[in-house]
Amino acid sequence: MAWVQSRTTKSGKVRYRVYWRDPSGKIHGKVFARKRDCEAHGRVMEQWKAEGTYFDPARGRITLTAFVEGEVLVAPDLAAKTRSTYGWIWRTYVRPELGDRRLNAISRADLKKLLGTMRGRGVGDATIAKTASFLGSVFGRAVEDERLHRNPAARLRVAQATRRPPRFLSDQEVFAIVEAADERVATLVLFLAYTGLRIGEAVALRVGDVDLLRRRVTVSRAVSEVDGHRIEKGTKSNRVDRAEDPSCRRRSIGFVRHRMTQWSR
Repeated sequence: MAWVQSRTTKSGKVRYRVYWRDPSGKIHGKVFARKRDCEAHGRVMEQWKAEGTYFDPARGRITLTAFVEGEVLVAPDLAAKTRSTYGWIWRTYVRPELGDRRLNAISRADLKKLLGTMRGRGVGDATIAKTASFLGSVFGRAVEDERLHRNPAARLRVAQATRRPPRFLSDQEVFAIVEAADERVATLVLFLAYTGLRIGEAVALRVGDVDLLRRRVTVSRAVSEVDGHRIEKGTKSNRVDRAEDPSCRRRSIGFVRHRMTQWSR
C-alpha cells in the first residue's frame, strides 16, 4: 500500500510526499502541498496496480517534441508515405503550438484548441482530419509505451472533407486529351482511361502483368513518390492496414481493346 510522509521546508511550509511500489517492487515518490492530494495519488497508483494498468507517471514527463521526433517518426513500423505525411503535419501545425509541452501535460482541451486554431487560419477539412489522425496515433503510441494512462486524442470529432462526385470522361473527351498529349504518353492516357488504373499502378506494371490474349491486367503493386523518391509497394491483401491505400490491392482488370485502338495520329 502507498504511504505518506510529511516534512517542513526551511521557509516553514509543510510538504507531503507519497510513496508507492510499482509491480516490480521499485519504490516511487511524489511531493504535494496538500496531504489529501498525496493520499489521492497513492490510491490511484494502487488502483492501477490492482487493475493491471499501472505505468510510471514519470515516463510522461518527456516533451512532445522529444517523443514524436525520437520515437514516433522514426518507428520502423511506419510506412514511408505515412512518415512523410506525419512529418509535414508535425512540423507545420503541431510542433509550433505544442512541441515544448510535456506529454503528460497536454489535455484533450489543448488538442481541440489546436484544431480550432487551424480552422481559424483557413486550413482545410482534409488537413485537419489528417492532423487529428496524427494526434490519435501519437498519443495512442504513448499509451502503448506506458507513458500515458489514456489517449487524450481518442475520437476527436472533426469535420470530414467533402468528396466530390466522380467525373467520368466520354470517349470523345478521352480522344481529345490524347490528341493534345505528347505522343510518348498517348498510349498511356488511353490505357489509364479504359482500365481505370491509377498512374502509380500503371508505372509499376511489368510485362507479365498484361495478358493481351485474355485482355486482362493484373495489379499487384504500385509506385508512389515520397519526398522526391519513388517507392514501390507490394499488395496489401494480407495486411491489416490494406484500407490505408487500396490502390495496391491485388486484383485483375479487364479492358476493351477496340476502344484503345480507335485513336490514331
